Amino acid sequence: MRRWKKRLSDEKLSFSIAKECGISYFLSKILVGRGINSPAKVDEFLNPKLERAENPFIFPDMENAATRFAKAISSKEVIGIFSDADADGITAAAIISNFLRDCGLDDKDIIVRVPSRDKEGYGLTKDFIDYVKSRGGKIIITADCGVRNHEEIRYAKLLGIDVIVCDHHYMDYSLPQHAFSILHPKTISRESSASFLSGAGVAFELVAATRAKLGKDLPKPRKYLDIVSVGTIGDMVPLLGDNRIFVKFGIDMLREGGGNLGLSSLVRKIIKSDKVSSRDIQMRIVPRINSSGRAGKPEISFMLLVEQNIKNIERISSEIENLNSWRKETVESILNDIEFLGLIDDSKFSVVVWGEDWHEGVLGLVASRILEKTGKPTCVISLRKDIARGSIRSPEFINIMGILDKVAHTLTKYGGHS
Repeated sequence: MRRWKKRLSDEKLSFSIAKECGISYFLSKILVGRGINSPAKVDEFLNPKLERAENPFIFPDMENAATRFAKAISSKEVIGIFSDADADGITAAAIISNFLRDCGLDDKDIIVRVPSRDKEGYGLTKDFIDYVKSRGGKIIITADCGVRNHEEIRYAKLLGIDVIVCDHHYMDYSLPQHAFSILHPKTISRESSASFLSGAGVAFELVAATRAKLGKDLPKPRKYLDIVSVGTIGDMVPLLGDNRIFVKFGIDMLREGGGNLGLSSLVRKIIKSDKVSSRDIQMRIVPRINSSGRAGKPEISFMLLVEQNIKNIERISSEIENLNSWRKETVESILNDIEFLGLIDDSKFSVVVWGEDWHEGVLGLVASRILEKTGKPTCVISLRKDIARGSIRSPEFINIMGILDKVAHTLTKYGGHS
């Protein structure tokens, strides 16, 4: 059950802005109610421009990160990329990987790991660090993860590996002190148009800053904005500031049919390219990108975004479509189990349901569906042997990560957004 929020707006201000900006009073009232309450803010919101995007060096650690990354590229070091397994993480990894290819690095020098959450959990792993070390690598970039991996990053430093963290997830009491650099929107000291970036957005900023450091004749970073738009929309971050700019120009690229070959192919199959919208990406593209991760095969969607061979792209697209059908069927099956067994107790403040061997990749989707129906914080748990894995969704006003932090001693591992 969705709860409507009534936003109050200043009528006099709404009339004034409508007149000055040449927009309807109705639109002006909506914008003012959302805090877009000056002609300058209205112009930024309605007319996103790339030149208005924040300078990537606004991140306190960007100078160090871009300098180290540029050195690794110039020296043709072996570079590790470790990402989250959702659409934001997959697109973030693809942006970095494609940039490295554009810089002339061989595939053998780019080690990418998009982990299966049901097998490897969430966040950077020591196994990956060991593998990068065995290949002679001295640098790892995390994509949409890493900010809570204190122990793993300390371990990497002991092995002589520099870790650059690109993340936007909830931070705990401190940042990983052994990281070489940490790029996170919350480290920006002032209010900024980059304050709400997704993991893909942070990865894009690293690429933009590194390209500036390299000073080579390389493609402009905007080349990757179609991929950035998918990660940004997929993680449901506010479409304000830089996010709005990136999504606007990313969608323009998709409408024009250019940009990333794999993504363009997927869009053409599902949507008329010239009609694609942010809602189309949210409802039709992101679920497909996510479907491989939910099935425990996130590398499939990653390969779609880095593949250059058209026949391979067609094959991967078909596989993703099959996984998307599996996703829908699996979610409905679990929801039917829950309804049939009467597992939801309407008298409780929250919903906690569990079942044997429910597929862990879709638990978040099931929790979201129950939250939408009940309006209550929802935890869906799968029991498998002696391990319980779950996913929680809650209304905006409840900080789930803050609650989990208080019971961290009872959990093996956890992560996510607030």
